[in-house]
Amino acid sequence: MVKQYENIIPDEAEKEILSFLQSESPESVFHYPLIFNLYSLTKGYNPVYFVHYTDDRIDGLMLVVIIRSYFLWQFGRRALVMQSPVIKSAREEVLQDLLVEFKSAYSDKVFYTEFRNCKKDEKLDRTLSEFNFVPQERINLYIDFGSFDTFQNLSESKQRQINKGLDAGVTVEPFADIYELNTFYGILRELYKHKVRKPLPDKSFFVSAYRLGRHNDCIQTLAIKYDRMVIGGILLAGNPGKTYYEWYIGGLHQTYKHLFPSVMATWGGIQKAGELKAERFDFMGGGIPDVPYGVRDFKARFGSEEEINYRWKWTKYPVALKLARRIFKILKF
Repeated sequence: MVKQYENIIPDEAEKEILSFLQSESPESVFHYPLIFNLYSLTKGYNPVYFVHYTDDRIDGLMLVVIIRSYFLWQFGRRALVMQSPVIKSAREEVLQDLLVEFKSAYSDKVFYTEFRNCKKDEKLDRTLSEFNFVPQERINLYIDFGSFDTFQNLSESKQRQINKGLDAGVTVEPFADIYELNTFYGILRELYKHKVRKPLPDKSFFVSAYRLGRHNDCIQTLAIKYDRMVIGGILLAGNPGKTYYEWYIGGLHQTYKHLFPSVMATWGGIQKAGELKAERFDFMGGGIPDVPYGVRDFKARFGSEEEINYRWKWTKYPVALKLARRIFKILKF
């Protein structure tokens, strides 16, 4: 049996979901109730849990986020699953049931569906292929925290930049209030509008992340400050003792280029993950293999390693999706 929970989770179900995730896959933070609640507080986002029960016990689930973009008209309504579904004992029939329920509920309501950050998995790959999902290889970069000195593992240029920033008085610290968080959002908005050219969640997403993170270590919001001014920041999601993910990051590169705000933000995120006893720091993507990507080069200088992950995409409208991609490419959106 598959149950759906949309926008609100009953308290008992939330406890069961959290217990299941902590025992089966504690690194799958993007399926956690905390993230569900974050999206439920975000304008334009609609989180939906698909939870599989056998004998009244959870044995599989996935958190699907329905995203509405009014700027992109009907092309902007999409479904996103940020990590592989969590399935007890990797039972393929459980994943099949979840996908059947999802398609039944949303196949006519979204332009396309995408699973992200999926590692190579024979059963997952086979099932998604059977449901007409198409894979794309993506480079992922990560740091495994071990016995080595993380700072010494950085490139010499990154070591110099961090030392220059610290010597100049740059600090990495939690945001003090909503005003500082709003400043960070303004930095991100300009960065995504003029350089990244990808959709950015509404400000309510970051405000809610800040508020939720004050009471839960699974979300971390850190400010990069100089002379008491916010010049950058980073938003992390993860689980203490497991994996932390670099979710959003930005800095005032033009104005404070000599202070390396994005370098300081990334280094601050790595340090915070280390403080929380994380086993791994995940940079959340490095582009497509064999395609030049400056962000990947930037992340590689932090001593990261590469692996291949997959994105799986499905749509009922493949011709329209190809056309939309061409339009967005021309518009450089």
